Amino acid sequence: MIMLSAFVCANAQNNQKEGVITIFNDFETNLPIYPAISIPLEYKQADLSLADALPNTDFPGSLRPYNNASLNSRSPVNLGGQNTALKWSILWEAKLDPLEPPTFIHTVQDRIIVQSLKTWLLFDDEGFELNRGLHENGNIVLDPANTAFYLTDPDGFIASRNLSDGSLSFLLEVLFGQGFQRTVLSRNKEALLIHSFELPKMPLVSEPIRDPSFTLLELQHLGVNQEIDEYQFLTSSEMQKGLISNTLPLLVAFNKANNSSIAATPGSIYHLDSKLEIIAEFTGNFVPQSLSLDEAGYIYMTVEHEDKQKLWRINPDGVIESATELPTSFKSSYPPIISYQHQILLIGTDIVLAIDSQEGIKWQWKSASTIAGALVTADEHFLITTGSQVVSLSPVGKPTLLAQLAENPLLTPPVLTLDGKLLVASAQALFCLEAF
Repeated sequence: MIMLSAFVCANAQNNQKEGVITIFNDFETNLPIYPAISIPLEYKQADLSLADALPNTDFPGSLRPYNNASLNSRSPVNLGGQNTALKWSILWEAKLDPLEPPTFIHTVQDRIIVQSLKTWLLFDDEGFELNRGLHENGNIVLDPANTAFYLTDPDGFIASRNLSDGSLSFLLEVLFGQGFQRTVLSRNKEALLIHSFELPKMPLVSEPIRDPSFTLLELQHLGVNQEIDEYQFLTSSEMQKGLISNTLPLLVAFNKANNSSIAATPGSIYHLDSKLEIIAEFTGNFVPQSLSLDEAGYIYMTVEHEDKQKLWRINPDGVIESATELPTSFKSSYPPIISYQHQILLIGTDIVLAIDSQEGIKWQWKSASTIAGALVTADEHFLITTGSQVVSLSPVGKPTLLAQLAENPLLTPPVLTLDGKLLVASAQALFCLEAF
C-alpha cells in the first residue's frame, strides 16, 4: 500500500507561474500541474434556451448517490401522470438494522443495494437479502456493464464486488490507504477514476484533531488481463496518474458523454479530460457549495459570491450565462437537480426552490418535515421524501401526496425502478411501493 508522504503533503500546495495559480500537483513528480489555458469567469447575456434532454437509454437505473456521475438526480423512468392520482401502497418491505440507518438506495435490473454510513445490503427485486458487508467512508457505485459494484473496504482498498451475489471480485490498492473518503467516478474500459478526500485524523491524547489538508484524483488501470493473487488483490493494476490538491473543498462531477470531469475549488473550476490532463481553468472570486452537470456539459453550481448565495449556470467555455441570487436563509450542499427541460431544483433542509435560468426563482415549496432527498423523472415530476411522506411536485410546483408510510421518517432520496416501482427507506425498513 502507498502510504502518505510528508514530503508530498508539505509540497502539494498552490504554486505560481507567470501569474497563474495551480491547485494540483502531480503525485509522482510532486511538480505543479498547469492548465492548458486559464481564463477568468465572466458574465455575458446569452440565449438561455436549451433543447430538452432525452433520457439516457445507456443509463439503466440509479447507480450511485444522486443517480449518476453528473450528480443531477435525473431518473430515466417516467412516473406517468395517471400515477400521481393513484394510491401507492407497499408491495413488500425488508427489515433494516436501525443502528445502521440508510443514506442511499441504488438499483439496476433486478438488484437493489442499500447504503448506510458503514454497511451495505444487497437485495433482489422481491426484497430477499442476498448479501451484506462493511464499507468505509465513501459512496457505493454500481457498474452494470461489468456486473460489479465498487466501495471502499474497511482497510482502505477499493473493493469490486459482484452485482449478482455480492461476492468479492478483487481489491485495488489506492494512494495513501486508510483515512480517506473515496468514490469511484467512472470506469472507462479498464481504468477507474477515483476521487478521494482526507478525513479528520484522531490525534494522540494531548493533541488536537488534525483537520483534513488535501484531496486527490487518481486514474488506476486495472490491466487488460486482470490478475488476482490468492488474497484477492489485483496485481495487474497500475496507477496512470495522480493529482493532489491542498485546496478544500474539491467538488467533482463527471460527464459520461465526453468522458471528462469538472472539479471546483474556491476560486477555480477545472475541466479535466479522461487522462486527468487539465484542459482549462476558469477563475473567479467564489466558494463552491454544490455542483452538478447536464448532458451538454453545462455546469450548475451554488456558490458564495460577494457575501451572497447564488446559483450559477456556466457554459463549457467558462461563461456565466445565468446568476440567480438565493434567499439569505437558504443553505444547501445538495447537488442541483436538473430536469430534462433544464428546470433546476435546489433542496434545502425543509424547502425546495425551483429556478429557471431566464426567470430566476419560479416557485418554492415548504415542507413541514426535513427533506431527505429528491429526484426528477423523465416526464418532469419531482419526487421528494420528507418526513414519512413521498410527495410529487409538478413542473409548476403543485404537490401531490403519493404515499404516507409509518411514523418513522424516511432517510433516503426516492428511487424509481425501470418497471415503475418506488423504493424508499427508513431506519427500520426498505420499502417497495407500487401504484394501484
